[in-house]
Amino acid sequence: MRWTVLAGCVLWGMAVRAAGPVLDYVYPAGGRTGSDFEVEVGGDRFSGVVQAVVSGEGVTLTYLGPVRTTVLNKKGRPVATVLPDRLRFRVVIDKEAAPGMRALRVSTAYRLSEPVGFDVQSVLPELSEPATNRAGAAVCTLEQMPLWVNGRVSHKEPDCYRFEARQGMRIVACTQAATLPPNGFLPTLAFCDPSGNPCEGVTLHDAEHAPVAVFEVPRDGSYALRVGAAATAQTGDAHVYRVQVGELPLITGFTPSGAREGESLNVRLEGVNLPQRRIRLFTGGKDSALCLQAITEGAWVLPGLTFELDAESAAPDYRVTMTPASLNIPAEGSTLVNLHVQRFNGFEGEIRVALDFPPLSIASEGGVIPPGATGGVLTVSTDGVRYPRTVFGLALTATAELAGQPAKRAVAPVRRYRVAGNAREQVFVEPAARANAGMDPLRINIAPKTPLTVSVDTPVRLTLFSSSLAAHLGGLYEPVVLFPPSGFSVEGVQRTNKQERAAVLLTCDPRAMKPGATGQLVLGCIKRGDAGRVPLAVTQSVPFVVK
Repeated sequence: MRWTVLAGCVLWGMAVRAAGPVLDYVYPAGGRTGSDFEVEVGGDRFSGVVQAVVSGEGVTLTYLGPVRTTVLNKKGRPVATVLPDRLRFRVVIDKEAAPGMRALRVSTAYRLSEPVGFDVQSVLPELSEPATNRAGAAVCTLEQMPLWVNGRVSHKEPDCYRFEARQGMRIVACTQAATLPPNGFLPTLAFCDPSGNPCEGVTLHDAEHAPVAVFEVPRDGSYALRVGAAATAQTGDAHVYRVQVGELPLITGFTPSGAREGESLNVRLEGVNLPQRRIRLFTGGKDSALCLQAITEGAWVLPGLTFELDAESAAPDYRVTMTPASLNIPAEGSTLVNLHVQRFNGFEGEIRVALDFPPLSIASEGGVIPPGATGGVLTVSTDGVRYPRTVFGLALTATAELAGQPAKRAVAPVRRYRVAGNAREQVFVEPAARANAGMDPLRINIAPKTPLTVSVDTPVRLTLFSSSLAAHLGGLYEPVVLFPPSGFSVEGVQRTNKQERAAVLLTCDPRAMKPGATGQLVLGCIKRGDAGRVPLAVTQSVPFVVK
């Protein structure tokens, strides 16, 4: 899949080893095909960011500059000032752009950020409250429904969207979960009368993940949808939301929730504003996901609703996800990908993960997940930068044997974060990568695909190659074993007669590694004294065998 890149110059700074930008939000978090509008992106470590990329085709972004606001100086005069880590981009969505969820990232000259969700839709009008310089919560009137409402809870008072409704209408407000920022913010949804008193006849669904509110209008009159934050939650410009409002079809359940493959049956739907209460479903030639799509097409669906084919629900299977969702690859070097496995219905076999049709000069190494294991690693490497300043859309495929036949599953990139100690994740369609000569390479000097023989009795001498790090290994930087998590350690650093090379001793722990053991070895380099042990560079993944 191609990626569109904004027009603009890239600043080549000297802080090559600095951490990459952290993207917290984009506002508004979506738009309609054929539209042209401005968005604001914000986060942390945005110094040097003048570029943005969006997955897929038909969406272009152009850098406009930093976000500015007006403050009063000591003499009480208004003065324009720049807000840190907040930038403006112009977005143009082609009329022919395919609707759906995209991944939006920002980039410095050397590093690509993790993504946030950006929605492209082709049917409904869009409403966005003012982006900056608001003295209080937004108050808007919805002249027509349904529509998309974009806003942010930057004040303690909720945003208020007024509308007229008739008795018997069922107004639905649905939060789009895929565009919520990765900071744990969840909007609250409430329907009120003109005086601000909560209305009766409101049903709230999925309040803990992506709230959906249903309001049965008791009489003709004026009402308001209030979008805010929980009383104990923080507010701010990063607390953005995207909510669809109107007489929307909403499916809250259906029966039956499963069937045999090849069966034709009636499925009874539960919900509001549904044009029909029964769907005729033929399961032949479909999997469980396609059956669910046929049942719910054109309607909002509460999360967690599934339709299972009997054969699929009992069949052994697996799912593989990866982190990070954005790869920053040094030229002549590697970056580390962490693989996470979910196994279903007794499947315990080996899984192999590799790049599927990678761009020229980019390759993957490792990616072997042993039987029964729930995780592993692979490295993505380059032998140079053939496409400088280019963002690649990559595809990783996990292959295993199911019922005696090879089965392939796409590896889903996820962005993981924690909220109040609980792990959460955002899932995206594909990872993105950027190869850049400004990042530090690190390689083990060994022939490609040649297993490394390790003895439990005698340390093995390895030569590490790095044009920028080797001379400082053992001093400013410290070599470490990144994978496997136990069984090996690195001892000592020896200078060589070439500045870009250094030697280390790899020691095998006989209590963790027995003769005949095999696997993949990845070394890394950290700054000495770094308590977080964040690797500045990683080697390629090298197969090993213990003797």
